Amino acid sequence: MVPRMIVMSPTMRLLVLLLATVSLSGCGWLHRPAGDPRKDPSYLDGIAWKDQGRYDLAQSSFQRATDVNPANRYAHLELGLLYLERFDNPVVALYHFERYEELAKKQDAGSDLQFLEGRIHSARVNLAIKYGQELGRQHDEAELLELRRKNQDLLAQVQQLTRELGQAQARLASATANAPGVVPSVNPGATLQPTPPSTPTGSSSSPSRTTVQPPARGTPSATTPGTVPTQRTHTVRSGDTPAAIARRYGISLDELISANPGLQPTRMQINDVLRIPATR
Repeated sequence: MVPRMIVMSPTMRLLVLLLATVSLSGCGWLHRPAGDPRKDPSYLDGIAWKDQGRYDLAQSSFQRATDVNPANRYAHLELGLLYLERFDNPVVALYHFERYEELAKKQDAGSDLQFLEGRIHSARVNLAIKYGQELGRQHDEAELLELRRKNQDLLAQVQQLTRELGQAQARLASATANAPGVVPSVNPGATLQPTPPSTPTGSSSSPSRTTVQPPARGTPSATTPGTVPTQRTHTVRSGDTPAAIARRYGISLDELISANPGLQPTRMQINDVLRIPATR
């Protein structure tokens, strides 16, 4: 039996040849980027915007290129340079530099990494400087907050001391008004005035001296009929005031002044003799 010859059309022969070629070359082409990534429209737009100084638009274009083709190492490189040199963001710059380095090694483009070492070093230095400045700013803010807290504490202490001083002055004024040496005015609503210091007897600096002498012996005193008068005198001593003398003898201030018509409370001096009215 004679075997039959298979007759293929030209189209079928081309298809078989193509399949054989693919099987011999392997399937590595499936993992390669489609075409040159530097001809990507978004990448080219980014280069154009960068040349014009429109770095924000360039960043958007390069980012779009990496979204379309994550293996576009050139777009990652341009993004790293923009973030390092224009946007002062070394963290993002380092990320794109690392992506560029990783893709270059996978795509057998290690020779393109020679210039990248200096850029990565610059990004790390900038990151260290920026981090140090941020730490310094936070430290300064912490010191400022501490100073403000101390200032508020000192202000509260000053306010407390001011209140205590006012209370002490009020107590001192009240004690002074009730202490001996303060002569009440005839007017009930008037302020009590302290007695000035007395000048010793015989001093030449005394402007005038009024001595109240006791009445002559045998002079009748104005007493109510049926009472036995008791005649007394008091010699003024240091610190005496009319009010204190009246209290000492159990009489009123008005009775003491009535018994001593020449008495001037603000000019009373040591060794002045006052008449003490009789008690009933």
